[in-house]
Amino acid sequence: MLRLTFGLLVATLITSIAAIYQARSSTLSAGAAKRASEVASNTFRLTFRPRLSLLGITPAVQSMVSGKLQTELDSGTLRVSISVPNTGPFPARNVRFFRYDNVSTRDQAKPLRYEELPGEPKFIPPKAEGNWNSSMLIPGSRTITAVELKGLESGTLWATFSVLITYEDDLGREVHHAEYCDLFTLQPANDVCPWPVRND
Repeated sequence: MLRLTFGLLVATLITSIAAIYQARSSTLSAGAAKRASEVASNTFRLTFRPRLSLLGITPAVQSMVSGKLQTELDSGTLRVSISVPNTGPFPARNVRFFRYDNVSTRDQAKPLRYEELPGEPKFIPPKAEGNWNSSMLIPGSRTITAVELKGLESGTLWATFSVLITYEDDLGREVHHAEYCDLFTLQPANDVCPWPVRND
């Protein structure tokens, strides 16, 4: 009788341990399944989304006239050319453009507050569709003085020009960013932006 009771006690204990282990295993499996689902969802959203690339900033204020380099400001402001291809598989929606520009010595260059360009938000289809010209001209926000222009042309002053683009996707209406900053003179000479820019 004692051996039977002891046997039942051992069997009950083993059954209880097995039940606890199985419950814990199920909980871990549910947690692992949830994590796997989140990874799959994030991978899908990262893969199947628009992706705008801001390919450089080029000063568009000089041209050759009768063999001489001539500066052509846009109503007294600097103007740059940018290229913004959409390398993702889906269109970028509600695309908005922001910029700031300044003229200073090279060591005084610093980031400034962005101003939004006027105009309706744009729709940029994927590059693969081939029906969007990704080249654009962006005007500066400030009037260049005669002294600043002379400094830019002689190379003693540098222009800072930064462009930020925000856009949305079709999946979660997330806001993404493409940013690029350039420093240049009208020599011509240019340098990359010395502070971090945002691309996500």
